[in-house]
Amino acid sequence: MNKRIYNIFAIVLLALFFLPVIWKLKQWDLAILLLGGLALPIYDFLNPVDDK
Repeated sequence: MNKRIYNIFAIVLLALFFLPVIWKLKQWDLAILLLGGLALPIYDFLNPVDDK
């Protein structure tokens, strides 16, 4: 359970880092790339792979 809380905390920090940059961008192509960079860890968090 602690690992899941740490992962949520890391995603929130990443979002707090990216969102002001995305908000100020005037180029939509770069904003889409940054949103994709934020979506990848969220997808990885929601669909974990159990390493054995």
